[in-house]
Amino acid sequence: MDVSISLDPPDPVLAIDALPELTLTEKIAKIVAERGSFLNITEETLENEIRDGSPATLATKHQDTKGSLKAEKTAKLLEHIAATKNEAALALDFISLLISAVRPAAGQASMSPLLHQRIPTGSLGSDTSRESRNVLEQDNLAVSAGWKIEALKEAAESLKLSSIHLQSEVQWESKYWSTINELSNKGQALKITPKGLAFAYTFIDSGSRTLDPSVAFLKRDYTSKDFELSMTDTRTKVTVVRIIKCGEIIGEFFLSLPTSSGPSIKQDLDNATYYVFEYELFKELSEEAFTMRAYNVDLIDNTIILPITDTIDINIEYCEVPETNQRHSPLAEFISLLLHTSLCKFFDENRKREKAVPPPVNSRMISAQPPGPRILHNLSHVIGRVITSSACSALLKNICECAQSAGVPCHWTVSPFSGGSDHYSPSELLLSVANFSIMAYVSSKLNQDKTPLIKASVLIPSGSTPEFSFYSVAAFSELLAYYFHVALEGELLSKGIDISGNDNLPQRLI
Repeated sequence: MDVSISLDPPDPVLAIDALPELTLTEKIAKIVAERGSFLNITEETLENEIRDGSPATLATKHQDTKGSLKAEKTAKLLEHIAATKNEAALALDFISLLISAVRPAAGQASMSPLLHQRIPTGSLGSDTSRESRNVLEQDNLAVSAGWKIEALKEAAESLKLSSIHLQSEVQWESKYWSTINELSNKGQALKITPKGLAFAYTFIDSGSRTLDPSVAFLKRDYTSKDFELSMTDTRTKVTVVRIIKCGEIIGEFFLSLPTSSGPSIKQDLDNATYYVFEYELFKELSEEAFTMRAYNVDLIDNTIILPITDTIDINIEYCEVPETNQRHSPLAEFISLLLHTSLCKFFDENRKREKAVPPPVNSRMISAQPPGPRILHNLSHVIGRVITSSACSALLKNICECAQSAGVPCHWTVSPFSGGSDHYSPSELLLSVANFSIMAYVSSKLNQDKTPLIKASVLIPSGSTPEFSFYSVAAFSELLAYYFHVALEGELLSKGIDISGNDNLPQRLI
């Protein structure tokens, strides 16, 4: 007898026919559930329902529609449940049949009665297929070879990247040392720091008192593929000298930035050195200005005010770089160059002092502090000398012109003075009028220790040589006026000339 096995569920019609016959009570309940209530049924409505095949009333039709939808869904659900049950039972039968080949009792216990009747126990067997050892070894060798190939590829790629990186590093290093060599040959100072080799643009080794380790490192710029400077400070201010007259600027000057024909790094280092020198110059001037308060030297913010006359001042300001020297002045340029040159001279003297052999231990000089720069003092001396010499020269010129207009021979000369103290450089004024002469030593030194501003020696034919000391140009002019008055009066009266009403002579001479 043939046995058919299928995963599809059985036909619902056949399944219903195979069901046992229902009792009368069950049939009535089923008819009521499918037909609906028979409470208000009549013979006419029943005939219409039989003829049309549809419910007689709207309520009956609605209930019939709902019942048909529910029955349809129920049938589908039962169909799925039956298919699932059939598949599970079939799978269980196959497993039970396999188990029965090994353990008959256990297989028969879980086997369906139909399968147990139709198919003998243990008729379905199974066996495990084992792969040979050679195949496994070949697979292992293939996997190992694959891993080796992947490792070799990764190693080759890493070596390639390392080679490219090493080549790039060699290029960077070659360019780095060529830049170092080029700048070193141009006189740029090098310094070894904990961070590496650096360029020094400070003046510590040149005699500066400012212990500012201003250094610059070469830093890679991957954008431009070149080196750029990484500096420890970025100062951008300069020392500007201005001439102020009655509160108005009549002249100014500042040293312009240095120009270099080399690479941009050299230009940046020169600019940084320039700004550091300007900073140290104003720092030394500020410290010196504090010691000159008694001489009307003021320090307001970043400006040093040095008066020349009652209406003219010299302002030394530490500020940002002006656009241009709009009011260029030879005097301002001279003062600026004098300040810079004086600081260089102080650096040189300080460097020689540091390298000199130290004094003995028992010497008193060992505890003495090194003297600071006298830049503003020297500037004041020069300005005082110029002012004094100009005032005396103007006075002598006026007197000589008056004397010559009166017919008296008169001449005067100004020549450098070779003697005197080291603290000041006076000028020698030689005046010869008629039969006597006046020798004056005009000093530009400030009246710090009550040193006379003017020392005059008057030569008179009588043989006496009186000496006078004066502390102002006005006192010296009074001396000249007195002796000129005496000389002119005696000379002119001897010629029969009356000078009492002469308008050509200064009032102080009459």
